[in-house]
Amino acid sequence: MTSSESAASVRVESWAPKRRKNLVTLGTWEECAFHVSLRNKDKPEDPLEVPLFGDSFPYHCLPHCGVYGADEYSIALPLAIVTLPEQEVVNRAQLFCAMPPEVQVVLNEMPRHDPNLMCVAVLIHSLPTSLDSHQRELNILYHIWVTGFHAPACNTYLHLCSSIVMAEAHTSVEVGLFAPQGVCETAQEICEELNGIPFGRLGPRILYMHGQSLSPHNLQLKLEDDVCLHTFFAVARHDSGRVVVTFHAIPSTQECEKMLKCALATSQTIGDLIMQLDSGAPHLSRTITQLVRALEK
Repeated sequence: MTSSESAASVRVESWAPKRRKNLVTLGTWEECAFHVSLRNKDKPEDPLEVPLFGDSFPYHCLPHCGVYGADEYSIALPLAIVTLPEQEVVNRAQLFCAMPPEVQVVLNEMPRHDPNLMCVAVLIHSLPTSLDSHQRELNILYHIWVTGFHAPACNTYLHLCSSIVMAEAHTSVEVGLFAPQGVCETAQEICEELNGIPFGRLGPRILYMHGQSLSPHNLQLKLEDDVCLHTFFAVARHDSGRVVVTFHAIPSTQECEKMLKCALATSQTIGDLIMQLDSGAPHLSRTITQLVRALEK
């Protein structure tokens, strides 16, 4: 079966790909924004029930990607967010089997956790700014995911919003990157907790917060040259018991970003998006299809 046939099949036979995108999209200014949750078969979430972080311009409490410069962290805001909470999957193994084998191994080795503490999400990002001036390096920001859900830190109880001024605080996560395509490991020579994100394994990484600032100065990854769409899975676990699994797609050219925006703008349902992406981004299309099918079995 070809990827196109697979996409068409899942669109016709199952409810999830028929789920329409949200009419209300928070945390973005993109007209093509595509937000949808497959949390509940009968009751769509509009807008997403993912908590928002910040006041003046809120971000969804999910892992974000961006370029960390000398003065600021420029987030490549998601053009699309598709959430698949684990509690909607009757058999936990179904969702895990939709992921790459190395992700399955990591998740199966984790202690049995409360499904309400685990979320799976697909994020299609906008083109990162100032990418070439920073050697095509990105940093993954987990601070918002941790603090936005009021997770306990190792030395304090973190509850951040833009109106609260904090003293310096920190927490750590076990995090790893898997199934990279067009992405390579970098910045592994400092010390483990301050290094870039580890590939193919989980490793501890520190998250620093000071005042109203977040410091995503570690957890780097490098986008390979001569590739226009870069994808990977990332897994993170916090001491609170919460786990997040994200699949990221990041364009590194204006042409690729334009293709993604066109696909999103002309899609009304998950099934539409699968079909629209099939020609320009087949790997992304197949990955969304596989994850969606986990809700149908």
